Amino acid sequence: MRISKSFRSAAFLAAATTILISSGAQASVVLSDQILLGGSPNYTADTNLFPQNPTSGTGWSGGWTGNNASSIKVKTENLSMPGLENGGGSIGITAISANETRKDNRSFTPAVGQGTLWFSSLFRPDIIQPDSQTMIGFQSDAIASGAPWVDASLQGFAWGTMNGNNLTVQYQTNAANSATAGALSTSASAMSLTAGVTYLLVGKLDINSSGADTLSIWITTSVPGSEVLLGAANISINSDILNTSADLDVVNLWLSRGATGNSNAATMDALRIGTTFADIAPVPEPKTLALFAAGGLVFLAARLRRKENCS
Repeated sequence: MRISKSFRSAAFLAAATTILISSGAQASVVLSDQILLGGSPNYTADTNLFPQNPTSGTGWSGGWTGNNASSIKVKTENLSMPGLENGGGSIGITAISANETRKDNRSFTPAVGQGTLWFSSLFRPDIIQPDSQTMIGFQSDAIASGAPWVDASLQGFAWGTMNGNNLTVQYQTNAANSATAGALSTSASAMSLTAGVTYLLVGKLDINSSGADTLSIWITTSVPGSEVLLGAANISINSDILNTSADLDVVNLWLSRGATGNSNAATMDALRIGTTFADIAPVPEPKTLALFAAGGLVFLAARLRRKENCS
């Protein structure tokens, strides 16, 4: 029996459609927050972030705490990037006086037992000054009001701009694993950030229970379609940062200004933590892709049928 080209093409696309529908499941979204607005259970715009306790996000285990003193607010503005699902408002970290520090924290349910964690957020530096720091980070516990973002009894890491416009990561040696417990290190990349530009920050933490952890940080102005397309990391660190993924349970927003110069300001949005790349930089849903494939099936089959009828 002779099988037409249109039948073979249709069969191929049908198989592809089936694969798309049945694949692409995300592993585990640990935390997701698009800063949705509109009152309870969402955020309230144009007010301080602390002490809001919206329940519209995923993975949080309490409300925001801290000492922001009107320096960290919920904004109506929404940060966006083509290809990244996001909606609602954003969090603005605004100017402070000389020699001041402001911070807000919020706890989330940790990803117990995971050896790899991915995280991402949209980040826009609005004002960049040489004697000021704006950081977003993860820690093992909430920090006390008035304390620096790290403490000798804690461990964690943070990223942002520090004393200039280069992407910078600060990280603290694991207090349980190292002879230099609580030591704070800084790693700055050659990546220079521009005020007013929205960036997607992507991070990957590989936790090694028998050796040094690996922290990789990328920053880009477009959504990468896959982990491979990220390329080389802007910052890569090997250190005893955490014992396990269960240690990572607090998001920290931090703004500090020195004695000279002016204050930084920044906007952040779309915070995500997951166990796979797809959790934190989601691509189009499998069902959407399947619709494209199905449409292609109909178009290609009709086109080949016309060719056969003309031959």
